[in-house]
Amino acid sequence: MTCTKKVSPKRAMIFLVFWVVWLGAAGRIGNCQNLTIDSQKGNMKESVMFTVSVKNAPNSVQCFGFEVHFNPQVLAYSQYERGEMVEKCKYFSCVQVEPGVLRCGGFNTAKNTIPSGQSGNVLFLYFKKVKCQNSTLSIDGEVDDLKDWETGSGRFTCWRN
Repeated sequence: MTCTKKVSPKRAMIFLVFWVVWLGAAGRIGNCQNLTIDSQKGNMKESVMFTVSVKNAPNSVQCFGFEVHFNPQVLAYSQYERGEMVEKCKYFSCVQVEPGVLRCGGFNTAKNTIPSGQSGNVLFLYFKKVKCQNSTLSIDGEVDDLKDWETGSGRFTCWRN
């Protein structure tokens, strides 16, 4: 006995539309980070700069803090520069609290240091290369107005000459 069931074109179209929408949504899940650090490549002869940025801030930010974790056997922290998103922030700092951990944050007495929906650079982190080895940089420990934000990691890829 052979069982063949004819599927109506309308039903097939609904099924197809459902899967296209679902796959589109699933593809965006990995891109929902609001606070990210970029990836960089380089060799041992140069220093490297990573950018921490905001993408579509889900809420306005007046007071914030976060940590950047990196491998201190691969990268040595040098300094930071403020990005345009925090240049008007009255109080802002980024300090190394232990090897491989930077604690960054600030607050402003005026409202909306980072307005909801905005995107841009928060800070630029400069490192000297200690060892030519691939490594990951991550953001975590978000507090205050960033506490519910999604974060994205960066990667350092080193090559030898």
